[in-house]
Amino acid sequence: MNKKQSQSGSAHLIIIMVLCVALIGALGFVYWQNFMQPKASDKNVVATKTADNTTATTPAVTNEGYLVLSDWNVKFKLPVDLGDNAVTYQKVTVDSGVYYDISTERVSALGGDCAKFIHFVRSEEPFVAPVGSPIPAGYVDGYYYGFNSPQSLCTDSGEDIQVQDSSLLRTMLMSVEKK
Repeated sequence: MNKKQSQSGSAHLIIIMVLCVALIGALGFVYWQNFMQPKASDKNVVATKTADNTTATTPAVTNEGYLVLSDWNVKFKLPVDLGDNAVTYQKVTVDSGVYYDISTERVSALGGDCAKFIHFVRSEEPFVAPVGSPIPAGYVDGYYYGFNSPQSLCTDSGEDIQVQDSSLLRTMLMSVEKK
């Protein structure tokens, strides 16, 4: 005996509802990944003392392990020996041009002129060798980069800190490369 069973269509309705829930869940996950989670580059921020003695936070590392100067389109490999001792920098504009004052947090904490520990400069012309000329660091995108290393201590205290960090910063600045 053949009995026909009638289908009410509820199986189709259940499948459609499951697919809708899965689609909404997938869209929610993508939204959460892109907009709700903090980006890794937001965690790498350096506090920098400015000329008016205020503190500005500046993204120091857009590439993990690098200090990036975006306006000059260059970056430097941060020395691992610095550890959590963040590199601080401040862009300075004077009549003769633009340069960066570069230091470390612990050297800047010594006071005096320690926030202006090393001057990092760029030029369209190569640096010449007379006394006081910047030490050449590299050539990137049509510019020569160099730095003036401290000739004397920036303060009488913390000589060992100044010597150690000066050496690490000079090594870092010699690793200039295109961003």
